[in-house]
Amino acid sequence: MNSCLGRIVFLILLFVLEHLNTSLAIQCYLCNSKYQEGCDEVADDTYLKNCSELKEGPKYVGCRKIDQWIDFEMLGESKNKRIIRQCALDTEEKDCYYRAGYGSRTNICHCFEDKCNAAAELSVTAGIIMLGVFSLIRLFV
Repeated sequence: MNSCLGRIVFLILLFVLEHLNTSLAIQCYLCNSKYQEGCDEVADDTYLKNCSELKEGPKYVGCRKIDQWIDFEMLGESKNKRIIRQCALDTEEKDCYYRAGYGSRTNICHCFEDKCNAAAELSVTAGIIMLGVFSLIRLFV
């Protein structure tokens, strides 16, 4: 009987670990207001993507939001403001930083929770899974 419970716990742990990668993957909004209407004010999950499903998948560590101002007409671009939201492979030491150059200004912010490049929201999926696993282990062992 004890051996049977051990196998059940092992199978549950195997299942959880197999699906843990996708639950730990960060979800970010991916869009560019130059090309996609509604990117400047994300109101729904139209542009929400699981970063692990992209080409560099597991390398993504966070989300990024870029506010970009083009201050005057140059190189075929008219004066405007853009919002770019994306998954982040790497981040600077600071959460946000500002860069300016000839004719443009950019404010770049990084965050590390699901949907955080639109609004702050805490994802607890992985925590709930781990709590369930530990509860099952204590129950059967």
